[in-house]
Amino acid sequence: MNIGYILSRCILGVGSYVKKDKIAFVFQNEEYTYRELNEKANRIANAFIELGLKKRDRVAIFARNCTGWVFAFFGIAKAGGVIVPINIFSKSPEIGHILNDSGASYFIVDEDFIPSIDLIKNQFKKVRQFISLGQGEVPGYISLERLMKSNSHEPIIEVDVNDTLTITYTSGTTGFPKGAVITHANRIWGLYANIDAYGITEKDIYLCLPSLSWMAGFHHNFLATLYQGGTVILMPTGGMDLGEVLRVIEKNKITMVFMVPTLIKQWVDQPELRKYDVSTLRILSSGAEPLADTLINRFHELYPKIPICETYGLTEGPLWALVLKKEYALKKAGSTGKPGLNTIIRLVDENGNDVAKEGSQGEIILKSPEVMQGYWNNPEATKETLRDGWLHTGDLGKYDEDGFVSITGRKKDMIISGALNVYPAEIENVIYKCEKVAEVAVIGVPDPKWGEVGKAVVRLKPGEEITEKEIIELCKENLANYKVPKHIKLTQVPLPRTSSGKLQKWKLVEE
Repeated sequence: MNIGYILSRCILGVGSYVKKDKIAFVFQNEEYTYRELNEKANRIANAFIELGLKKRDRVAIFARNCTGWVFAFFGIAKAGGVIVPINIFSKSPEIGHILNDSGASYFIVDEDFIPSIDLIKNQFKKVRQFISLGQGEVPGYISLERLMKSNSHEPIIEVDVNDTLTITYTSGTTGFPKGAVITHANRIWGLYANIDAYGITEKDIYLCLPSLSWMAGFHHNFLATLYQGGTVILMPTGGMDLGEVLRVIEKNKITMVFMVPTLIKQWVDQPELRKYDVSTLRILSSGAEPLADTLINRFHELYPKIPICETYGLTEGPLWALVLKKEYALKKAGSTGKPGLNTIIRLVDENGNDVAKEGSQGEIILKSPEVMQGYWNNPEATKETLRDGWLHTGDLGKYDEDGFVSITGRKKDMIISGALNVYPAEIENVIYKCEKVAEVAVIGVPDPKWGEVGKAVVRLKPGEEITEKEIIELCKENLANYKVPKHIKLTQVPLPRTSSGKLQKWKLVEE
């Protein structure tokens, strides 16, 4: 069994939930049944084999969300190739690093990106075939459209569950990104956890907002929905119009959607967006960073029947390392839940000892069949992250009295002030209580007396005013004195984030 089985089983006559003539996938005005999607994937698989692709050859994809991305993903997987997704916001040095580090032999490029890629093609040491994603032929490229003229028979190649499926490069905060090696088995275990977490069935219609190049794209509900025989509707990448997203939810009776916290905040803050009927939504999942308690409560006041299910996962391991199931969404708002199916977690101190079960904070380490095989071409980083059978995440969390876990920040983000540990997420949650605040990030800065103190960078909503003193007073009312930030910076400039919505605090530190 491999990822291609998600589609091929509908033709092989196994898998009672998958009906070959049911709509599997929709993008804009294009619809594809399971049978059609499987045929497209087979044509690409056979075309790659004809081009000379061998098992474990790497195929990089640099493209916006589109039908070709989906066809290529399944086709490459069926042919035994290894998919290397490249974030569409990557710059030339990052693209060059990923292609050269992965040793990609084939490079699929969105036609809109071809002019910029042509400027740096000579830097790609091992790419032997460029493939264009778009309409028509481009000099120096074979079109994916031409590849899809190959035969649609199931490819005659044995792809094992332990073969590598993707090398997914982390967005890394320092240096070049590292490639996490993920197998078919890793992803299959993951989709089982996804199905368990959300109770996905053939009746579900999932709206996919993230870029397919991100882990939250293909691997968050997308594959699990197809596995269960449901329908996936894919949104275009970039320039996200939340009004259009809500219109699509209403029109298509969407049952599940994943949104980063910034989108949920935008939804809550704009009354005009409440005109849409989103009553078919049974799951609103969120991740990338913790949601502020105040935001969760405001959302549930507006939409009491739509649970926000927070998740915690990572490129190197399970996407549902922690998941807050819908039955706990209100009762445990602000928590990230308990370990997902297949995952064991521990919270440990700096000596590797388990912390107390309630209140104490520790680094999250975990075991799971979803954990990566290691970092590609980087044994030192692999050894640092995978130790004694545990994946060390670098993220901090704490248990509540019922064993639910809350994410409290990154280990490296922790501020040590006068020998006391200060966790930025706790301060950020307090500042978010002020409804004038659009964004906040707390970082540590040097201090001659305490060694390090907190600095809060606060972006206000348009038209709002507040003083630094008012923010400090709010913190004093809710936090111990040593946790109160000593510096406040007010700004109207959006805080720096990765393309997947994660705060880049290191950029604030450098300012």
